[in-house]
Amino acid sequence: MDEDKSGKTASKQRQVFESLRRDLLSGRYSSGKFPSERALMMRFCASRGLIRNVLRELTFSGFINARPRSGYVVSEGARNLGGRIGLVVPGAFREEIFSPICQEISRIAHEEGYVLLFDDISGTDKGERASHAVAVAEDYIRRGVSGVIFQPIEFMGDSPRINGNIIKMFRDAGVPVVLLDYDIVPPPDRSEFDLVCIDNFNAGRAVARHLFEQGARRIVFLMRDNWAFSVQERLAGCRFAMQCAGGAKVSVSYVEADDEKGIRAIVSGKSPADAIVCGNDMLAARLLRTLKRIGRKVPGDVMVSGFDDMQHAVLVTPPLTTIHQPCSAMARSLFDVLCARMRNPSSEPRTIVHRSPLVVRASTCKG
Repeated sequence: MDEDKSGKTASKQRQVFESLRRDLLSGRYSSGKFPSERALMMRFCASRGLIRNVLRELTFSGFINARPRSGYVVSEGARNLGGRIGLVVPGAFREEIFSPICQEISRIAHEEGYVLLFDDISGTDKGERASHAVAVAEDYIRRGVSGVIFQPIEFMGDSPRINGNIIKMFRDAGVPVVLLDYDIVPPPDRSEFDLVCIDNFNAGRAVARHLFEQGARRIVFLMRDNWAFSVQERLAGCRFAMQCAGGAKVSVSYVEADDEKGIRAIVSGKSPADAIVCGNDMLAARLLRTLKRIGRKVPGDVMVSGFDDMQHAVLVTPPLTTIHQPCSAMARSLFDVLCARMRNPSSEPRTIVHRSPLVVRASTCKG
């Protein structure tokens, strides 16, 4: 009976804490004033002891501060939270990996009482996408956004300059930024901003090690000009794995995946590739169709792998070996890290690296 009562008390305490946390996140107490113990006891029909436990937890979490003889006040960081967060994710409607992450962030934000600002920045022209991203950043600042999750611009020669300008706009406006998937500076350097990602180097290493174990000795990595630093890390991981396996090399090709002549040259001649690694699953899906058109069997003639483990990976023929990205877990981290940054803008930058296992499917299994 005592255990049952204890469990009910803990559940009630959690409900009160979550209710007050949502109020604080939504800006309900942005004036700085926070209800007294007595007011909270009446509102939640709770004991003084339970309310005091909740207040201690809110204090520990950085939402409120205790003031001698004057009760509790909302912390400066919590007052800066406001009720709006923004997504600046140019790849959201162009690349499979970003769409489920954004959808999950939207769900979490709604549950937590935030208004989510989200614009489509997925135009086909790279220059227009960059200009649109800048315009979206300006709009979010005008609308009083409290924090932003930003996927840096890629595929442009001056991407670092554009990303720097967008970041500067938010920094000058006092808007915290958390980076999605990759940094704004090339590895191994790190910027001053929080980052949520997978371990792309070891993901590439895992792919290449698997291909080597399946007999691959001539691997080609399909790249695109000015691709994200995350893909460059995947390439570096592939190369490292093959060097450790005995000096076999990984060559790079910028041939388009649907270029029949270019792909035929990769898999033909005196030293044809016996494995092709694509920077993501969408590219790999296009490659599989091209290989079929030119009469090459997968994995019999050439093995193919990708990255991300999205819908393409299981719908293509044969199903694709790839690296799994935990989209829901990444979305949760992005939201939590942004909230922590909004509460404490001066804290040290964090890098949250999620586990990304290799998923082996028929496209690399000869046996």
